[in-house]
Amino acid sequence: MKHTVLAGLCLLLCHGAAQGADTSAQEDEPAGAEWLEIGGHVDLDSVHTRPENQDGFSNTGISEVGLSLAATISDWVAVEAGFLYEHTDLGERENVPGSEATFLETATLRFGPPEGPWSVSAGQQFLPFGVFDSRMFSEPLTLELGETNEFSVSLGWSSGGLTTTLFGFGRNDDLESDSGVAGYGAAVSFSSEREETGLALNLALTSDLSYSANVLGVLADTTANEGPADRIAGLSAHAALRYGAATLIAEYVGALDSYAVREMEFAGRGAQPASWLLEAAYDFEAGGRNATAALGYQATREAIALELPARRLIAIVALQLAEPFTLAVEWGRDSDYATGKGGSGEGANFVTVQFSLAF
Repeated sequence: MKHTVLAGLCLLLCHGAAQGADTSAQEDEPAGAEWLEIGGHVDLDSVHTRPENQDGFSNTGISEVGLSLAATISDWVAVEAGFLYEHTDLGERENVPGSEATFLETATLRFGPPEGPWSVSAGQQFLPFGVFDSRMFSEPLTLELGETNEFSVSLGWSSGGLTTTLFGFGRNDDLESDSGVAGYGAAVSFSSEREETGLALNLALTSDLSYSANVLGVLADTTANEGPADRIAGLSAHAALRYGAATLIAEYVGALDSYAVREMEFAGRGAQPASWLLEAAYDFEAGGRNATAALGYQATREAIALELPARRLIAIVALQLAEPFTLAVEWGRDSDYATGKGGSGEGANFVTVQFSLAF
């Protein structure tokens, strides 16, 4: 079914391109018709890591390249596709095989009335579970636990500042399931923006946290040839408050029950993983250019099987050099779980300088 949808999206893109070309020819307009939008980013990172009681090491390279395409086929129909190259182990001492990958990240078909209150989207997409809002460029620990990208169908409805989304997602070949429908969920969000203040709230539930990317990777190994994994529901909650140039962000993502010991273990029992963050940011001008400074605290619970730290203290200073270039310096310290819980009890400091181009 995935291949059928992706093939359909390609045909729609080709059809839209032909229509755009015909329209341009008929109306004698410049190339680059309004039906297609292209965006993306390129991130160059220089990372220095110093584990506790060990010598430090440095790596420099392209950490991520993203390309997104959005085509408006008609007033009611649009397609989107996202491609990503990422190098996930720039901060590691050794380059691990498979840490560099290029893949189709999203491919969706959206249907709904123009400027209407509802829409339906289907395809490979990120589920509306977790917001993962952060001023840091390192992925927050809430994202490391909860980000879920699966073939799914979602129905969204908006009125004023309130948005409600219902979604269902299909089974993944890496995780056994009793049926073709692996799970379902819902998200409710509210946002309000005024000149001096802003507020954003989000609450989401998923029937199976096992389909988040990192949890899926663990369960695919521990439950191989042993039947379907337990279905453990997940909860995410997010709040962001802006007052003037200051912003406060808080988020929680966690399982609502424990996995079986054979599936995911923590300290001799089944793990019930969770993560949260608290972040404060301030936007200002430096030399006439937009800048941001932020400080954050992140933590996890019973997530040692996911190879996540117990705590992370992190800070960043970012400066927009000129549209669309940004220079940022990020410092962080990860602390591992205690030895009695299966961790090393040690920590590591890291400093990353990132030069980013967005278009």
